[in-house]
Amino acid sequence: MRFVVFLILAFFACTSANVVAAPPGGVAEPLSTQPEIVAEQANRTKAAQWMSGINPEYVGAVLSTPDSPASRKTLEAILAKPDNHPYASWIIVQKLAGFEMQSGQFMQAVGVWQKYSYLFPGRQAEIQELLRMLIFQEGSKIRNLGPLVNSTANDYLPVPELSGQKLYFTSLGRKGGSGQEDIWVTTMGPNGWSKAEPLDDLNTDLSESPDGLSADGTVMSVYGNYKGSFGNGDVFQSQLTVKGWSSLVHLPSPINTQYFESDTNFTPDGAVIFASDRPNGYFQYRPVTQASGGFLNGNTDMYVAFKKPDGSWTTPRNLGPFINTPGAERTPFLYPDGKTLYFSSDGYNGFGRSDVYKSVRLDDTWLHWSKPVNLGPLVNGPGQDWGFRMTAASDRGYFSGELSGTLGGQDIYEVVPLPIAARPATVAVGIRGVIKDENAKPTDATVEWQDLATGKSLGVLATRPGSGEFFIALPAGREYAYFAKKSGYLNQSERVDLRSIASYEEQKVEMQLISIASARKSGAEIVLNNIFFEYGSDALNPRSFAELDRLVGILKQDPQMNIEVQGHTDSTGDPTFNNVLSGKRAEAVASYLRTAGVPGGQIRVKGYGSTKSVAPNTTEQGRQRNRRVSFIVLGTP
Repeated sequence: MRFVVFLILAFFACTSANVVAAPPGGVAEPLSTQPEIVAEQANRTKAAQWMSGINPEYVGAVLSTPDSPASRKTLEAILAKPDNHPYASWIIVQKLAGFEMQSGQFMQAVGVWQKYSYLFPGRQAEIQELLRMLIFQEGSKIRNLGPLVNSTANDYLPVPELSGQKLYFTSLGRKGGSGQEDIWVTTMGPNGWSKAEPLDDLNTDLSESPDGLSADGTVMSVYGNYKGSFGNGDVFQSQLTVKGWSSLVHLPSPINTQYFESDTNFTPDGAVIFASDRPNGYFQYRPVTQASGGFLNGNTDMYVAFKKPDGSWTTPRNLGPFINTPGAERTPFLYPDGKTLYFSSDGYNGFGRSDVYKSVRLDDTWLHWSKPVNLGPLVNGPGQDWGFRMTAASDRGYFSGELSGTLGGQDIYEVVPLPIAARPATVAVGIRGVIKDENAKPTDATVEWQDLATGKSLGVLATRPGSGEFFIALPAGREYAYFAKKSGYLNQSERVDLRSIASYEEQKVEMQLISIASARKSGAEIVLNNIFFEYGSDALNPRSFAELDRLVGILKQDPQMNIEVQGHTDSTGDPTFNNVLSGKRAEAVASYLRTAGVPGGQIRVKGYGSTKSVAPNTTEQGRQRNRRVSFIVLGTP
């Protein structure tokens, strides 16, 4: 799909005049010596040996062969010779089958593989898997995004927001751009994608290519070789502001080094996955610009690093030989479930030069992965296929390619529905919301979400500047608490139970943040939505602790803030019992706050029973809203 773009990036990485030495320090963690890791390293090395001993210029010539009767005849004549290098025969069969695939003739491609399968006696299982994918398409369709997005130039590397609202991509030499690689953007509207526009905030007379987006869509990473680069291609970042995208900032060591770094994917919980050709990996070192045998793009591996509390990064960890190979692994994309990874590789025997695969992380070491699954012939063709991305709605994916009927060069495509085998291990639910202040005006804030059962923080994002809008993609199978926070304001929390969700859906919410000053004047009630008691009891469920700890933090930060903790019930049962129970529950919350170090003088307690209902008691939903613990901020002492 992207052979030309690989060459463009490799050339771009070697033409900077702003190269400086990288700071000292480790470029990667020491390799794992676990027996299963060492064994898989040996297996991968052995499996790649058949790609050695072949002239890479020959491989490139086969890849660039155009489809014509004369070309097919020439390739078929080569296959008839008895002394071909086995890998040379493989890529020729890939090419012949690819001619059929590019025009949608998948059964003719099956015939090509069946005709020449005798040339590969040791690879029958791999061929049978390719045949299976060619035959069974599951009704999926490829759709060109059309002339509003694509152009007569090369359009590639789609990077959609998880929310699906915007799609960024690269165009080379497109009219209206700066003449080289530029970033373009299109917005989803009621009638589909809008006319793409150049991202003038970031485009220059150099080359810009979007590398990835943060989960909230407010941070973009860009690959380039600008002032401050350490060496052979680095990652830079831009922050979305009210005025647009900010100037690029160089990502520090140990993410960037004097080697090649690209393809960053930032996760909501503070990790970054990226590709690099840095040495000391599990396989022989080859820079991204070095072709060897059947490998035309060096040995780039995928790494992960984690952000520390001080904002610096841990030493990157190689994702290991269960997923990396002696070839080039590129463009990782981790779905919001935190486990399903999509990436491209030329180290497996797929449909073309480089295919897109899916693998599932099996544990928190980031070294153990399920066997990579090829996404199939709708996404993968005979050339370079990479840059596959998805939105939170996991039924479709975006990629670029040179399929028949392109508007010019490479175009951006959508595959829908995504084949079942290519879908994430866990579906997600989209929480699409807006945060407003006490005057009902949108306000900027941050949103954090936690596992309600453990209190563990799972991610933090920022609202879109100026609009207060946010989008969270939460994996199904858990119950979550999420809350909005802003300096000088009281947190508002919500919860959502996704334990029985089986398919993607979206929920819309509106959250209100009340400033402490306003709450002190108005006496507005702040409901603690994630406080839990057993039925008829005043014993706090441990799931309540994370909510209470946030309130502890607010009270300690402002020792002059005095509150009244209020307990409320519905109208069911004996009013006297309800009054007593509401008071005991309010006291349980106050006791937790005092035990956590909040001075008792800051806290007043009152049980109101069912006397302050906020909803009718005639429905279960209304009664549930009335059963609550809340607080008000008292006037200045």
